[in-house]
Order: sequence, then C-alpha cells, then structure tokens
Amino acid sequence: MTLEWHLSNVPFDATEEQIEAFVAQSGVLVGPVRMLHNPDGEFRGYCFVRIDVDGGAIEMEAARRSIYGQRIATPRKPKGLKINVEVARMRRQPPERRPEAA
Repeated sequence: MTLEWHLSNVPFDATEEQIEAFVAQSGVLVGPVRMLHNPDGEFRGYCFVRIDVDGGAIEMEAARRSIYGQRIATPRKPKGLKINVEVARMRRQPPERRPEAA
C-alpha cells in the first residue's frame, strides 16, 4: 500500500535525511520527502512523505501511531518537537470536461 503522510510541527532546521530516518523508525519503506519552503527559502515546518507499507490499513495505522508524538531533535531544538503524523489525501484527477455543444 503506497500513500503519503503529512508531518507537521517539524523543527525549521530539520533536514530531509533526519525526516527520512525518523519515518523509517516506524518500519515503513520511505520514498521521497517533499519539504515545503517559504518564498525566502526557509522550511515551513511541515512536509509530505511517500511511504510503502507491507500489508493493509491496520499495518499502516500501527506504523503511523508508532511515531506520532515522537520528537525530532535538531541543533536549534535539542529536546525536539512532538511531530504530528496524519494520512494525506491523495489528489484525484479532475473529471474530463466535455466539449460544450455549439
């Protein structure tokens, strides 16, 4: 099962490698991490992580709960922040528009 998790409350100085290692603790295969940045280039504190879970919804929820509320420690936040982990909604393709009758 492949889907995306939305991680919020991530320290601003967290790196992609730290986020990947954090998510890998849950036992899921981690795909690309999409970190969102402000126009000035500063990380916004949340990201999306594509994951691959062996099994179904029960295994995915167990993996999510295993890291929910855990902390990512960074140099600016040595004690870390409690990370929120939610399942992100995957965008559906918009329906095709029919040509308007003349």
